[in-house]
This record gives sequence, structure tokens and C-alpha cells, in this order.
Amino acid sequence: MEIDSTVLVLTNDVESNILITLSKLGVDPAIRTEMGTVLRDVHHKRAKMIFMDLNNCDDDALEFVLNVRDIDQHLPVIIVDGSMEGRRHVSEQANVFLISNARHEIENIACQLL
Repeated sequence: MEIDSTVLVLTNDVESNILITLSKLGVDPAIRTEMGTVLRDVHHKRAKMIFMDLNNCDDDALEFVLNVRDIDQHLPVIIVDGSMEGRRHVSEQANVFLISNARHEIENIACQLL
């Protein structure tokens, strides 16, 4: 399946605020449940941006970002985390955004990057 300029969402929750908000913006994101699948899509240049739903996935945010950076230095990665505690080190990476799970924050960053 070929994806063109798509938004990838790494989540295990089909009702996450990320998916709801992107849908309201008219974006039909590609939902991924495993880091490896996202990294394959990035490797094949199948992503415009990535949302990582830390509340609903088991992957480590910093490990994920570093893996993405090994493939693409400029691809925007948006880490969505309800607590944001202890995650500031992730946002120190280039083109990485750490936001809360609030729908208005998800909407703002999506609109800026789309």
C-alpha cells in the first residue's frame, strides 16, 4: 500500500484525541500500532509527519525519535503525552514537538505543519 504525504499516528487507541482531532481537520491518518511499521514507512518516504500517542503505546519516546532521526533528520515528530512528566529530553531533539493530549494543542500543531 503506497502512502503519499500521509500523517502517521502511532497508537493502540482508535478513539484517541489525535485521531478525532485529525479527522475533524479532514486528515485521514495512517494508524500504526508498532514502532517498526512506522519506521518502515519513514524509510520508504511515506510520511509527512508522525504523531506518537504516548498514552496509548508501549514504545519509548526517545528511542522512537532517535530511530526516526536515523532515517530522516527533518521529519516532524509530535509526541502527545497527557502527563509530559520527565519527557523534556525528547523535545530537545530537532523538529520534535512535545504537546499535551488536549485537542486544541493537537489541532494547533497539525495546522502549523500540514
